[in-house]
Amino acid sequence: MTATMDEAMRDYVRLYMGQCEAKGTRADVTPQMIAALELLREETRVEEGGGGMCGLVTEELAHNLGWDRLAVSYVSEAGEVITCGHFVSLLSDGTIVDPTADQFGEGNSVVILSPGDPGYGRYRPEFYPDFNPGTHPVDLTGWVPSWTGEMDMDAEARLRKERGFGWWVEDVSSLRRYCARQLELCRAKGAFFNYDVYIERNIADLDARSPLTHREALMA
Repeated sequence: MTATMDEAMRDYVRLYMGQCEAKGTRADVTPQMIAALELLREETRVEEGGGGMCGLVTEELAHNLGWDRLAVSYVSEAGEVITCGHFVSLLSDGTIVDPTADQFGEGNSVVILSPGDPGYGRYRPEFYPDFNPGTHPVDLTGWVPSWTGEMDMDAEARLRKERGFGWWVEDVSSLRRYCARQLELCRAKGAFFNYDVYIERNIADLDARSPLTHREALMA
């Protein structure tokens, strides 16, 4: 399944690149650049009071570096939707840079994937009513055989309801640390829009799968 997903995304990006003017290549994503991305990510989250901030971070990179901004869904190795409405950067050689990949709790800070790399297809176009393998079978030909007709937003909500937040990771420790930091940032800004309640529910889901002692919870 993964190899098929990788190939489908490679073909889609090749088609998409004919319609954009992305700058940069994988060679530009040096250790120094990764450190700068991590700093930008943290500063943005502090300013905004938490959240993954994929939209604002990739928008800043598009403005400053000319990296194209690509809307995607992030999926599991089996192709199930982890989150939709996610933004990554796309470089001129087809390299995908996800500067906010830490929010998925898989042990990654910044993800860099070029066409041909395993896992490239875990980033794929978001399927919604106006754009999906049914409405755009030529653009999305690689997903036509496997698409069930379910929109990504519905799939994300269904999986969350069935399995709880963080269902895609076996070790929840990294994801819990991310959530704890989000809660801290949210409260520091006044917990707008009940975002703190949302994060608390996510943490409760994670703790139900891997309970921490009180001391461990305070240190997380």
